[in-house]
Amino acid sequence: MGVVREIVGASTPGELTISRSRFANYIGRDFIDRSIYWGCSFLPRFAHKVPYIGNKAYRWAQVVEFFWGGCLVPAIVIDADRSYVAVFSNLTADGRHPVPVIKVISEGLHLITSTPVKNGSKFAATSTYLATPESWKLGQWSDFHPMVVDCLVDDPEDCEHAKQRIDRDSWDALRISLERLGPIRKPGLYHVDLSDLMWTDD
Repeated sequence: MGVVREIVGASTPGELTISRSRFANYIGRDFIDRSIYWGCSFLPRFAHKVPYIGNKAYRWAQVVEFFWGGCLVPAIVIDADRSYVAVFSNLTADGRHPVPVIKVISEGLHLITSTPVKNGSKFAATSTYLATPESWKLGQWSDFHPMVVDCLVDDPEDCEHAKQRIDRDSWDALRISLERLGPIRKPGLYHVDLSDLMWTDD
């Protein structure tokens, strides 16, 4: 079963520039790994063909693309001690049939230095979407992959501007979805019924 990740005409594209050092600290497992990731961020895109370092150079190019063209979505810290963040999105791919979901991820919140991180802290996340042949036939994405903007972007003003660009309805949907789902104890994708509040097929 194939899985495809795409950035497709994001309604609110990130248009954000990420930091090389933050990228390395976000992705790398240890000092050596982080150093290699940082160095590979300076390599040209075609370097992905080079053994060993190629996948790291490609990963840098991929995340750069995600933050520029990925869709901005609302995120909130639900467990600061475990670095759990809840992110809201709509997995509709055809624009007609809403598929509201909450994705809970374990995020690199230790990288955020511009503002205190606590339960209830709100951030913008940039997101890319995945589809399987089966989900595509249904007119929807199968999953999405969010990354909190403040973890990889240096400029606090850019981070705040990204958060302000997310419409109020999306923030409300995030809040109401969490209220309806109740306590969430582990990362995962959670579907939620918001049919009485948002979107119609008109």
